Amino acid sequence: MTLQPNPALSRQVWKLAYPIVLANLSMTLLNIVDTAMLGRLSPSALAAAGIGGVVYLTVVGTLGALSMGTQALSARRHGEKEMAQCGQVLDNSLALALILGSVFTLLSPWLARSLSPPLQSDPEMGRLLGTYMQYRFYGAVFALINLAFSGFFNGIGRTKVRMNAAIIITTANILLNYFLIFGNLGFPHLGVQGAALASTLATGLTTLYYLGASLGKRYRSEYRYFHLANIALSQIEKIGRLSLPLMIRLFVGMGGFLVFFWIIGRIGTLELAASNILRSLNSIPYMLGAAIGAAATTLVGQNMGAKRYERAEASGWEAAKLGMMAMGALGALFLFLPTPIMRIYTDELEVVQVGVSILRILGSVQVFNAIGIVLSPALIGAGDMWFILSVEIGNTYLAYLPLAWLLGVYLGFGMVGAWSAEVIYVLLYALVMALRFRGGRWKEIRI
Repeated sequence: MTLQPNPALSRQVWKLAYPIVLANLSMTLLNIVDTAMLGRLSPSALAAAGIGGVVYLTVVGTLGALSMGTQALSARRHGEKEMAQCGQVLDNSLALALILGSVFTLLSPWLARSLSPPLQSDPEMGRLLGTYMQYRFYGAVFALINLAFSGFFNGIGRTKVRMNAAIIITTANILLNYFLIFGNLGFPHLGVQGAALASTLATGLTTLYYLGASLGKRYRSEYRYFHLANIALSQIEKIGRLSLPLMIRLFVGMGGFLVFFWIIGRIGTLELAASNILRSLNSIPYMLGAAIGAAATTLVGQNMGAKRYERAEASGWEAAKLGMMAMGALGALFLFLPTPIMRIYTDELEVVQVGVSILRILGSVQVFNAIGIVLSPALIGAGDMWFILSVEIGNTYLAYLPLAWLLGVYLGFGMVGAWSAEVIYVLLYALVMALRFRGGRWKEIRI
């Protein structure tokens, strides 16, 4: 990879990436506002929503990996000019989403009762955690349907649809948070329950948007979806086969986050509240890199479908360069302005003081973080899912979590020790992804 930008490729990457960047920034704004509003309630409410959000993302995000499988398959078929087969991918992906999402929506009360006791750091936090998880899981079916639509539209290069959906869910969620958390304008004062309910209602509203956008003649006539005849076990099996390693990978990754928060909980509730803020802040550069990575998924997949393998590789490297520049700039803000940034979230000075040094550490590694965040989706676009899974398992359970426990709890280095494990994870992941992409074996994969 040369560091010299390729203007033509950069424009192509950015054309696909910028709507996803705006979509992800919109979602990040939602997380910031959500966390900031809950931070005005109490540290227990903030910690409960943080843990509950990780649990929700562990389950729904894991199943939502079918979005990435859908995107990779749609992009490959689009590159092959098989537009009707793109529509078949969407229909079968929606069928999977409806089945899986309905199961978890129905199980939401049981999940909340079962998972909250072992995750609580104190009784009050545990009570709030159970409430939050129950109302968040009611929206699981809507979330998975949205992810299926998102994967399809990203795969065919219509990333603005996802951008519009993100703007809708963010706007609706912020307004509903304002009404339901604090009881403004005559609405009930529901606190943590209101935050979860607001997220569920906004997710359902976004599903309606996706349905409306997909019913337009512009898409239906070309891709010929929404036909029962498109539902086929062979197609479902193909989507499932592509998505399964990504589901396991996300379960491993999000489960790793959950265990990490459990480790932080052994250090203290203030540290847990600060870590919730740090995770939210760290999601800002991550979401930016992930948007550029999603563009890489589409470009690599479409170019491989058209048998332009060198173009596929060049697209991946160009996306990585853009990611390094964008995430590095945000990392500089974390490095030099940690206190004002932490104060956006909470007025609790103890929480701010706990998080400042960690935010500086996270800022210093964002350039390297971009390499792994962008190149792993590029490899997904090629169909190299099982390699991505193996790296995630090894890095999470052989390095990240053991080191977080060893440094943070056993050796007594607290927050600095636990979060240092995150830095090691980032550096190892970036190195392995760069070596894999440079090796080129992914060009031989057929899906």
